[in-house]
Amino acid sequence: KPFLVLADRLARRGVATLRYDDRGVAASSGDFSTATTRDFADDAAAALAFLKTQSDVDPARCSVAGHSEGGIVAALVGAGMAPGYPKAAPAFVISIAGTGVDGGEVLKEQMKRIMLAAGIGEAAMAAVLENQAKLLDSVRLEEFDETQVMAAIRGLQEAQFELNGFSPEEEAIRQLERQAFQQMTSPWMLEFIRFDPSRAFERIKVPILAINGTLDVQVWHEQNLPAIEAAVKAGGGEVEIAEFEGLNHLLQPTTTGSVEEYAIIDITMDEAPMEKIAEFILRVPAAVKR
Repeated sequence: KPFLVLADRLARRGVATLRYDDRGVAASSGDFSTATTRDFADDAAAALAFLKTQSDVDPARCSVAGHSEGGIVAALVGAGMAPGYPKAAPAFVISIAGTGVDGGEVLKEQMKRIMLAAGIGEAAMAAVLENQAKLLDSVRLEEFDETQVMAAIRGLQEAQFELNGFSPEEEAIRQLERQAFQQMTSPWMLEFIRFDPSRAFERIKVPILAINGTLDVQVWHEQNLPAIEAAVKAGGGEVEIAEFEGLNHLLQPTTTGSVEEYAIIDITMDEAPMEKIAEFILRVPAAVKR
């Protein structure tokens, strides 16, 4: 539970946190399966509004931080783009291993980095990446062609089967194709692929901290941190960027960044990013009433 560890570290520095389950998870109401990132932004903004009503916290210091997709959520709240809460007004925004480019580009780089971490050479992965790009491009359109999407899915699966030396039965292939189509055309995935978080970051007028590890294969730092920085500066905002050498997507010390390592690394979250987050929170002034 990395965020429990982070919350404990912040509490020891006098910073209260409110952590909550995703909608439809545990005691939270709502339907997770139909929710999109904008829905999650509404949930975060509602949590922020609730936090501001608590007598033991300073409402002018209440803010939002998010990890991975949560970084987009935090940016939407900070930009006033949470659909139901356009005046959420956090004091600052923290993006932890969050994205700065559209999800289609994130997924392309993610696929490449995961395969590199697994020891697959660039020549060997070329067909997979080419077919993945065709699939992602096929669902970027508002009115996508189902036949074209299915053909792209089939091409990607064939490239993956060839790379892995795997030949499943025909019925299993058809089932995998149907599952992939449902996943790639779900409301959440379509919004993730199409939405560019820079649109939110450039509208944020409160201080921003964006951090990531240099071995994060899911959200590549060289792709996303510069994009966040450029968007914020284009909008005249204030951003602090921090890269942490040798840390993965969960901010653990790692040798390859491989997803398979997450559960076997003893350290839940490295000290350095936790200290950076705490230092930033304690340094940033309270929000100016708008």
